[in-house]
Amino acid sequence: VPWELLKAVHIEPRLDQTISNRWAHIRWNSKGTCRFWASPLFEQDFASMDEIERTWVENKREIIDLFLPKSEKKKFAQSFF
Repeated sequence: VPWELLKAVHIEPRLDQTISNRWAHIRWNSKGTCRFWASPLFEQDFASMDEIERTWVENKREIIDLFLPKSEKKKFAQSFF
């Protein structure tokens, strides 16, 4: 994960200390390549990186459906965008 991206969401470079007790999932695109990253707590409570990657490859549903109820998607999208 690029440090600039982590700093943008207020995560300091001491990743092992600052992210270990947070839920974090990051998707970023760079030069036509899409990458995903999840904190250990996010993987434990919501979706593992294997599950995220499998969902991406299968392309049968959205990755956000792994951890956000459909009833919340509209509210999330409105506040995010």
